[in-house]
Amino acid sequence: MAVFSIVSVTLVILPPVITFDNWLTACYPDRNKKPQSVEPVKTKEEQLRWRAVNQLKSLAEMGVRVIQTTQQLGGKKRVLAEGFASPMECLVLSEITKLAAVEGDGYKHNTSPHTPAENFQGVTLGRAGLMVHAHLIDDAALELILEVTDLCRDFVERHFNLQEPLYFTFTHLVCRTARPEMSFNRSMSDLSHAVHVDNCLLQDSGDCLRHPPAYTFRDYSAILYLNSEFKGGEFIFTHDQSGMSYESAVNPECGRLVGFSSGPDNPHGVLPVLEGSRCAIGMWFTHDRRHKEVERTLAELLLKKIEAGQI
Repeated sequence: MAVFSIVSVTLVILPPVITFDNWLTACYPDRNKKPQSVEPVKTKEEQLRWRAVNQLKSLAEMGVRVIQTTQQLGGKKRVLAEGFASPMECLVLSEITKLAAVEGDGYKHNTSPHTPAENFQGVTLGRAGLMVHAHLIDDAALELILEVTDLCRDFVERHFNLQEPLYFTFTHLVCRTARPEMSFNRSMSDLSHAVHVDNCLLQDSGDCLRHPPAYTFRDYSAILYLNSEFKGGEFIFTHDQSGMSYESAVNPECGRLVGFSSGPDNPHGVLPVLEGSRCAIGMWFTHDRRHKEVERTLAELLLKKIEAGQI
């Protein structure tokens, strides 16, 4: 992992002169040009084999290990593993999330989109890239996000023995923070995140409808936890939409990852965060490269520009 530092700032809103479009224009003036075609040097099978070998090597070097299997988690295509980030890396990622966070990010700036008893903050890769470009955080911090999440994706591919690569569709650093004035006598049915399915619309009947606004292209999901210094906030797999009963629960800890297929086999939610802030990185993947995460591609290009001394 890269050695990094964070520039301490108090503002979480970037100066108005720095916009996403300005960033694109400054960094990637040739982005609309068609790339030259390159003849593949390996067959598809050879490429997949090479990819798998390198993924397994990286995972072994990091000491990643499975601690609960699908059967132990009570469902289909579920896994719990740990070893994806060190305590220092978790601390840095948590601080980035708090530093660069937008209140209610992804929910039209509704600061409490899931429950009035908690505040929700989020950071996308696009925002992290903007802050690097503005010299508000070190570029090594963005590199860390990409490296850690790449490792998570590689693990999901290899653990489930997928024969097609996974592409990121969205990466979200998030913190859920309990509001102390609303924690007293809070009902356990007041979930931090309601029971849902990641690629279809879960109905009261238990049916799950695969049509918009559901993200029907999602195939696998993963959550990497960054801390454990809070009360409550367990991740649950459950077919009980009230969340009062569940097949299994995951206690978040630094470097721990829960991965699963995104479909109706795996409804899930989050129990109430009763005290403190629960921080994690949410990742969603697809086999369909048409839905690749644009902000991730731009973040990778930004780092290449910086490394080449072009920014």
